[in-house]
Amino acid sequence: MLGLELADAAVNFFVHANVALPQWIEMRLRRVVITPDMHRIHHSEVVAEQNANFGIVFPWWDRLFGTYRPEPSAGQEAMTIGIEQFRDSPEVAAHRRRNDFIDCRLHRRSCYFSRNVIPTLSE
Repeated sequence: MLGLELADAAVNFFVHANVALPQWIEMRLRRVVITPDMHRIHHSEVVAEQNANFGIVFPWWDRLFGTYRPEPSAGQEAMTIGIEQFRDSPEVAAHRRRNDFIDCRLHRRSCYFSRNVIPTLSE
């Protein structure tokens, strides 16, 4: 049971990762597993895209049931994620600041934060 929970957590982290895989890896993996770019489309603000790419592990279910969408209409870089009513909530803004902080630390970039050194979700 613990093994299944750990596998589920690993898959969940992978499909929700904010990464862009190299194109040659992306195209090969899409045949076998759901990739972050594939799953991200499901989180688009466009309703037709929200109703696509439901798969968590295997991509063939979406292809079988006609819910597969290879790319968002605006493209991966320009796609807006989230429901408009909640996009600018204080919780989401704090989460974004926290992610920006982590991104700066991971990539060893010099970043300026106007308020807290380490933003938290409780702001």
